[in-house]
Amino acid sequence: MYNRMLVLIPLIMLVLTMPVALSQPSSTIEPVWFYPMLANDVAVSDDGTVVAVASDGVYVYNQEGNLLWHWPADSSIIVTSIDMTSDGNIIVAAVYNLSDDTFRIVF
Repeated sequence: MYNRMLVLIPLIMLVLTMPVALSQPSSTIEPVWFYPMLANDVAVSDDGTVVAVASDGVYVYNQEGNLLWHWPADSSIIVTSIDMTSDGNIIVAAVYNLSDDTFRIVF
């Protein structure tokens, strides 16, 4: 039993430290824009000109970070995931309604 623990401890330490080491940002990469917000999911058009975010509603930004459109969800709705067509013209979101315990697709 003791020998097994000695083998498992380094393995557990490696697993616990790997994500920290892999998530270190490079000092040469600067974000184009950012907003501090909770995001359940993000979708980006193929050419990168449209970004849609599933949060406390649906937010759609252009490549400069300007808000193009916003659908505010009320407090009983959770936007769980989001996707878009390759050109960014159609956006689809999955929402969960807390009040009646149902999922719906919104587009």
